Amino acid sequence: MHKFILLASALALSSLAVSVQAKPTTVQMHACNSNSHNIRTISTNCKNQAAGFTLRYSIKPFGDYGSVLKIENPSSRNISIYRVELLDGYDEECGLYTWSEGGETIYAKSHLNIRTAECKPERILKYVFTQGNKRYVF
Repeated sequence: MHKFILLASALALSSLAVSVQAKPTTVQMHACNSNSHNIRTISTNCKNQAAGFTLRYSIKPFGDYGSVLKIENPSSRNISIYRVELLDGYDEECGLYTWSEGGETIYAKSHLNIRTAECKPERILKYVFTQGNKRYVF
């Protein structure tokens, strides 16, 4: 009987540890110097972009009310992003037309286009990329 209680206690503690780890860590991204005024580079480490989480992006109007966010992966490895949030000046989330519920992979040296609903580029003030247990915020 004691073995059963110990096993149950161990399982309860391990599930508690997993749920504590499930809380996402927020990591601040910074704007890095770019070669172009249309494409911006953001990274967790601008001085050594290969060592950090780095993306390039550009955003353009789409139709009367939306926009297209082009995310480029400059690295030589694939990047899987679970969720993208675009927030306006009122901290309201922009709707995304072209985003899979399970996330997207941006392949090495490639890009991904995401269409937004009712969010013009000049109104988007915050970008959040969720990868695994980390939220990268710019």
